[in-house]
Formats: sequence, structure tokens, C-alpha cells
Amino acid sequence: MTDKLAVEQIKQGDYQALEFLINKYNHYISVILLNILGGLMEKEDVQEALNDVFLLLWRNIDKIDTQNYPDIKSYLAQIAKNTAKTKLRSLKQTLPLKEEILTNKDDEIERSNTREWLTSCIKQLGKPEQIVLVKYYYQGKSIKEISQEEQIPEATVKTRLRRGKAHLKSLLAKGE
Repeated sequence: MTDKLAVEQIKQGDYQALEFLINKYNHYISVILLNILGGLMEKEDVQEALNDVFLLLWRNIDKIDTQNYPDIKSYLAQIAKNTAKTKLRSLKQTLPLKEEILTNKDDEIERSNTREWLTSCIKQLGKPEQIVLVKYYYQGKSIKEISQEEQIPEATVKTRLRRGKAHLKSLLAKGE
């Protein structure tokens, strides 16, 4: 079955044609979603986003012009990117609970001491590792965003993350 035929059959309400496209593009869409959401969301959330992509395809199938766009792959990729961005926006919009409500003063002091200790350990890292770790873990930026901002290859960002985490782990272990 071709993508064009599958789309035409889905327009007629054929669930098996949708299943065909899901089986064909499931892995491809998963990779796109994992590249965007991977370290920021749980597997269940990524799976939910994957389901949302195919649900949106089903709901918007009448908008697809198979004469001009016979290949559905790029259309699905765009839905996946938009779905992932929506998930990220919703993640950023969730507000953390006020710590004062959940903790007492002793917990706040302990947390403050831990934060100071962690900050001092991070300052012991090399500047390149510091930048990458802070941007990735504290600012929530993706490897691709860091790569673009720092004008370094993505592989370099990954290497600095890995080395920085290993060095930080050893520093933290010494402090215990």
C-alpha cells in the first residue's frame, strides 16, 4: 500500500490504513519526538505525544491534498515537531509549588547548603563543562540549542556533558 492510497482510505474512515501508517512511521516519529523531548519528559509522555501525532493525522486527514503532497512522511514530521513544542510549552508553564508551604525552616537551610555545595562543585569544573551543564540541566536547553548558541558541534556538547557529569560526580563523592 502506498502512503497516498492509505491517506485516501483513511479519508473514507479505514482504521486499517491508519494502522498501516502507524506501523510504517512509528519509529521515525518516535525519533523526532525523542530528539526534542528525550531528556525532559518521561517515556510515557513521549508515548502520549506519539499517540497525539497519529490522532491529529486522523482528525485532520481531510486537509491533506494527496495530489500535491503524495508523501505523508514530511507532514507527520511537522505534526510531531509541533506536538513536541506544545508539550515543552506546557512543561514550562507548570509552576512549582512554593517551597515554604511544603517545608520547614530546617529543610530550607539544608537545601540552601546543598545548593551552595553543588554550586561550588560546579565552579571547580572547566568553563566549557560549566556552561554546557548549566544550560542543559538548569536552563532546560536542548543539545541542539546549546550547540547553536556556543557554536560547537552537537557531539562536542554531548562529550562535555558526559565529562562534566563524570567530573561532578567524582567531586560530589569526595565531599560526602
